[in-house]
Amino acid sequence: SDAADNVAEATEETYDSIKAKIVDETQDPKVSVIDIDERMTAAGMIGSPVYNTEEERIAKVSDIILDRDGNAIMVILADGDFTGLGKHVAFEYDVITRRDTNGDLIAPLSEEDIDNAMAFSYDRSDYSDTVQVIPSNGFSVAELMDSNLTDPAGETLANVDNISFREGAADQLILKFNDVLGFGGETVAMGYDDLNIARTD
Repeated sequence: SDAADNVAEATEETYDSIKAKIVDETQDPKVSVIDIDERMTAAGMIGSPVYNTEEERIAKVSDIILDRDGNAIMVILADGDFTGLGKHVAFEYDVITRRDTNGDLIAPLSEEDIDNAMAFSYDRSDYSDTVQVIPSNGFSVAELMDSNLTDPAGETLANVDNISFREGAADQLILKFNDVLGFGGETVAMGYDDLNIARTD
Protein backbone atom coordinates (compact mmCIF):
# COMPACT_ATOMS: atom_id res chain seq x y z
CA SER A 1 0.00 0.00 0.00
CA ASP A 2 2.80 2.42 0.92
CA ALA A 3 4.65 1.58 -2.30
CA ALA A 4 1.52 2.22 -4.36
CA ASP A 5 0.97 5.55 -2.60
CA ASN A 6 4.58 6.57 -3.28
CA VAL A 7 4.22 5.75 -6.99
CA ALA A 8 0.99 7.72 -7.17
CA GLU A 9 2.58 10.72 -5.46
CA ALA A 10 5.64 10.58 -7.73
CA THR A 11 3.39 10.43 -10.80
CA GLU A 12 1.44 13.45 -9.60
CA GLU A 13 4.68 15.39 -9.05
CA THR A 14 6.09 14.42 -12.44
CA TYR A 15 3.10 15.66 -14.45
CA ASP A 16 1.85 19.14 -13.69
CA SER A 17 -1.84 19.76 -13.99
CA ILE A 18 -3.10 22.54 -16.21
CA LYS A 19 -5.03 25.02 -14.13
CA ALA A 20 -7.55 26.93 -16.20
CA LYS A 21 -10.60 29.03 -15.55
CA ILE A 22 -13.75 27.63 -17.10
CA VAL A 23 -16.55 29.94 -18.09
CA ASP A 24 -20.14 28.77 -17.72
CA GLU A 25 -22.19 30.78 -20.22
CA THR A 26 -25.52 31.00 -18.41
CA GLN A 27 -27.67 33.91 -17.34
CA ASP A 28 -25.60 33.97 -14.19
CA PRO A 29 -22.05 33.44 -15.55
CA LYS A 30 -19.68 31.70 -13.15
CA VAL A 31 -15.94 31.31 -13.39
CA SER A 32 -14.37 28.36 -11.62
CA VAL A 33 -10.94 26.77 -11.75
CA ILE A 34 -10.47 23.26 -13.12
CA ASP A 35 -7.47 20.95 -13.14
CA ILE A 36 -6.66 19.11 -16.36
CA ASP A 37 -4.10 16.30 -16.39
CA GLU A 38 -1.60 17.38 -19.05
CA ARG A 39 -1.00 13.75 -20.01
CA MET A 40 -4.60 13.64 -21.29
CA THR A 41 -4.15 16.58 -23.63
CA ALA A 42 -3.02 16.96 -27.22
CA ALA A 43 0.24 18.58 -26.10
CA GLY A 44 0.80 15.73 -23.66
CA MET A 45 0.32 13.06 -26.34
CA ILE A 46 1.63 14.52 -29.61
CA GLY A 47 5.37 13.90 -29.76
CA SER A 48 5.22 11.22 -27.07
CA PRO A 49 6.77 7.81 -27.70
CA VAL A 50 4.56 4.75 -28.00
CA TYR A 51 5.65 1.42 -26.50
CA ASN A 52 4.29 -2.03 -27.11
CA THR A 53 3.41 -4.54 -24.43
CA GLU A 54 7.01 -5.82 -24.52
CA GLU A 55 8.20 -2.31 -23.49
CA GLU A 56 9.79 -1.72 -26.91
CA ARG A 57 9.59 1.79 -28.31
CA ILE A 58 7.81 1.39 -31.65
CA ALA A 59 6.66 4.85 -32.74
CA LYS A 60 5.91 8.41 -31.82
CA VAL A 61 2.48 10.09 -31.80
CA SER A 62 2.44 12.60 -34.64
CA ASP A 63 -1.22 13.69 -34.62
CA ILE A 64 -4.75 12.79 -33.60
CA ILE A 65 -7.67 13.04 -36.01
CA LEU A 66 -11.11 14.07 -34.75
CA ASP A 67 -14.43 13.67 -36.49
CA ARG A 68 -16.90 16.54 -36.77
CA ASP A 69 -18.30 15.77 -33.30
CA GLY A 70 -14.89 15.82 -31.63
CA ASN A 71 -14.49 12.05 -31.29
CA ALA A 72 -10.90 10.87 -31.68
CA ILE A 73 -11.07 8.47 -34.60
CA MET A 74 -7.42 8.07 -35.65
CA VAL A 75 -3.99 8.34 -34.14
CA ILE A 76 -1.17 9.17 -36.55
CA LEU A 77 2.10 7.48 -35.66
CA ALA A 78 5.56 8.20 -36.99
CA ASP A 79 7.65 5.05 -37.28
CA GLY A 80 10.52 4.22 -34.95
CA ASP A 81 12.83 6.74 -36.63
CA PHE A 82 14.19 8.92 -33.80
CA THR A 83 13.47 12.17 -35.66
CA GLY A 84 9.85 11.28 -36.33
CA LEU A 85 10.38 12.23 -39.98
CA GLY A 86 9.99 8.69 -41.29
CA LYS A 87 6.85 6.94 -42.47
CA HIS A 88 3.55 8.10 -41.00
CA VAL A 89 0.71 5.60 -40.52
CA ALA A 90 -2.82 5.81 -39.15
CA PHE A 91 -4.51 3.46 -36.72
CA GLU A 92 -7.85 3.67 -34.95
CA TYR A 93 -7.47 5.87 -31.88
CA ASP A 94 -8.48 2.96 -29.65
CA VAL A 95 -5.19 1.20 -30.50
CA ILE A 96 -3.67 3.30 -27.70
CA THR A 97 -4.91 1.03 -24.95
CA ARG A 98 -3.50 2.62 -21.83
CA ARG A 99 -0.73 4.50 -20.08
CA ASP A 100 1.64 2.78 -17.72
CA THR A 101 2.65 4.12 -14.29
CA ASN A 102 5.27 6.36 -15.96
CA GLY A 103 2.63 7.88 -18.22
CA ASP A 104 3.97 6.13 -21.35
CA LEU A 105 1.50 5.31 -24.12
CA ILE A 106 1.02 1.58 -24.71
CA ALA A 107 -0.26 -0.03 -27.94
CA PRO A 108 -0.40 -3.73 -28.88
CA LEU A 109 1.68 -3.18 -32.03
CA SER A 110 5.05 -4.21 -33.35
CA GLU A 111 7.49 -2.45 -35.64
CA GLU A 112 6.42 -4.96 -38.28
CA ASP A 113 2.78 -3.81 -37.91
CA ILE A 114 3.87 -0.24 -38.57
CA ASP A 115 6.12 -1.24 -41.48
CA ASN A 116 3.23 -3.14 -43.10
CA ALA A 117 0.60 -0.45 -42.51
CA MET A 118 -0.48 1.87 -45.32
CA ALA A 119 1.29 5.23 -45.39
CA PHE A 120 -0.79 8.21 -44.24
CA SER A 121 -1.22 11.57 -46.00
CA TYR A 122 -3.15 14.74 -45.22
CA ASP A 123 -3.49 15.41 -48.96
CA ARG A 124 -6.65 13.65 -50.14
CA SER A 125 -5.33 13.57 -53.71
CA ASP A 126 -2.63 11.11 -52.52
CA TYR A 127 -5.25 8.41 -51.90
CA SER A 128 -4.28 5.05 -53.44
CA ASP A 129 -4.11 1.35 -52.68
CA THR A 130 -1.03 2.04 -50.57
CA VAL A 131 -1.84 5.46 -49.06
CA GLN A 132 -4.54 6.23 -46.52
CA VAL A 133 -5.72 9.86 -46.29
CA ILE A 134 -7.46 11.98 -43.70
CA PRO A 135 -11.26 11.43 -43.82
CA SER A 136 -13.38 14.16 -45.38
CA ASN A 137 -14.96 14.84 -41.98
CA GLY A 138 -11.61 14.69 -40.17
CA PHE A 139 -9.82 17.46 -38.31
CA SER A 140 -6.15 17.39 -37.36
CA VAL A 141 -5.55 18.16 -33.68
CA ALA A 142 -2.08 19.47 -34.55
CA GLU A 143 -3.71 21.91 -36.96
CA LEU A 144 -6.39 22.91 -34.43
CA MET A 145 -3.66 23.72 -31.90
CA ASP A 146 -2.31 26.24 -34.40
CA SER A 147 -5.66 28.00 -34.70
CA ASN A 148 -7.47 30.91 -33.08
CA LEU A 149 -10.77 31.48 -31.34
CA THR A 150 -12.61 34.22 -33.21
CA ASP A 151 -15.92 35.98 -32.82
CA PRO A 152 -18.55 35.82 -35.60
CA ALA A 153 -17.01 38.93 -37.18
CA GLY A 154 -13.65 37.18 -37.50
CA GLU A 155 -11.84 39.11 -34.77
CA THR A 156 -9.30 36.97 -32.88
CA LEU A 157 -10.15 36.60 -29.21
CA ALA A 158 -7.64 33.96 -28.12
CA ASN A 159 -5.16 31.35 -29.33
CA VAL A 160 -5.78 27.63 -28.97
CA ASP A 161 -3.06 26.46 -26.59
CA ASN A 162 -4.12 22.86 -26.00
CA ILE A 163 -7.01 20.39 -26.18
CA SER A 164 -7.96 18.03 -23.38
CA PHE A 165 -9.51 14.61 -23.96
CA ARG A 166 -12.02 12.61 -22.00
CA GLU A 167 -13.18 9.10 -22.91
CA GLY A 168 -11.77 9.30 -26.42
CA ALA A 169 -13.19 12.68 -27.38
CA ALA A 170 -12.09 16.31 -27.30
CA ASP A 171 -13.48 17.76 -24.08
CA GLN A 172 -12.01 21.20 -23.43
CA LEU A 173 -10.18 23.75 -25.55
CA ILE A 174 -7.45 25.47 -23.52
CA LEU A 175 -7.22 29.06 -24.73
CA LYS A 176 -4.65 31.79 -24.04
CA PHE A 177 -5.18 35.51 -24.43
CA ASN A 178 -3.61 38.82 -23.38
CA ASP A 179 -0.13 37.33 -23.62
CA VAL A 180 2.85 39.23 -24.99
CA LEU A 181 5.10 37.27 -27.38
CA GLY A 182 3.96 34.06 -25.72
CA PHE A 183 4.59 35.25 -22.15
CA GLY A 184 2.08 35.98 -19.43
CA GLY A 185 -1.56 36.26 -20.34
CA GLU A 186 -4.52 34.30 -19.06
CA THR A 187 -5.63 30.73 -19.63
CA VAL A 188 -9.28 29.69 -19.91
CA ALA A 189 -11.05 26.48 -20.86
CA MET A 190 -14.14 26.23 -23.02
CA GLY A 191 -16.15 23.15 -23.79
CA TYR A 192 -15.23 21.74 -27.22
CA ASP A 193 -18.92 21.22 -27.98
CA ASP A 194 -19.60 24.94 -27.48
CA LEU A 195 -17.48 25.93 -30.48
CA ASN A 196 -17.81 25.75 -34.25
CA ILE A 197 -14.84 24.85 -36.46
CA ALA A 198 -14.51 26.92 -39.62
CA ARG A 199 -11.72 26.48 -42.17
CA THR A 200 -10.21 29.75 -43.41
CA ASP A 201 -7.43 30.61 -45.80
